[in-house]
Amino acid sequence: MFTGIERFFINTTLGVAGLFDVATLVKIPEHKITLNDTLMMYGVKDGPYLIIPFLGPSDLRNAGAFLTTFILRAPLDPINIYSGTLEKDLTFAGLKTIDMRSKVDFRYYSLGTPFEYEYVRLLYLRFMEIRKKNINH
Repeated sequence: MFTGIERFFINTTLGVAGLFDVATLVKIPEHKITLNDTLMMYGVKDGPYLIIPFLGPSDLRNAGAFLTTFILRAPLDPINIYSGTLEKDLTFAGLKTIDMRSKVDFRYYSLGTPFEYEYVRLLYLRFMEIRKKNINH
C-alpha cells in the first residue's frame, strides 16, 4: 500500500539521497506511473483514438502526456542526459522512439485481415481499460 513512500524513504536514507536504488535490493516493487496514468486517475477523458507514426496506437490524452513529458524532461533532467541543444535532443528522442518501437513484436499487416485497424484499436482500448482499473486499486 505504501510502497512509494517506503521506496522513497529507503532510497533517500540508505541510497545516499537517492543515488542508489536500495529499495529494489530489498524487494520493494517499483510502480511506474506516467503522466497519462495520473491524468486518467483524475478523470481526464481519453479523446479520439490515434495512430502515431513510429509509436503506434494512442489517444489524445496519452499523446498529450507523452509530448508534455518530452518537453519538460530536458529542463528537469537531473542527470543531464539531454544535451540542451534542440538538434541533439530531437535526435536522442528519435532514437529512443525507434528503440521503444523495435521492442514491440507486433507488425502491421501481419494478421492477414482487412480489419486490422479495428483489431488494434480494440486491443489498445481494452489495455487502457485494464490499466485504469489497476491504477485505481
